[in-house]
Amino acid sequence: MYRIALAVGLVFSGGAGAEVGDAGGAYGGGTAPGTGKVGFQEADSNRDGVLSIDEARTAGIERFQEVDRNNNGQLDQSEFSALEEIDAKERSEGLE
Repeated sequence: MYRIALAVGLVFSGGAGAEVGDAGGAYGGGTAPGTGKVGFQEADSNRDGVLSIDEARTAGIERFQEVDRNNNGQLDQSEFSALEEIDAKERSEGLE
């Protein structure tokens, strides 16, 4: 039920292209108002502390391979934080 709610929430908040924010950063554990960005805790639907490729797809993460630095097929909190850094850099350069 939670995954369905998350997927439906993404449709209304930014669709499949929604980006993801860091649970400890600017986006908190939920969605940043008006941005369609999902926090780590919200994307981690099974609450195991890492994001699988399936959880990432559901959350709209498009750069999974780029930030999966150890190539283990999961994103931990530090790898996930790289998404927020990339996003912030692109916004500052006007690339978003």
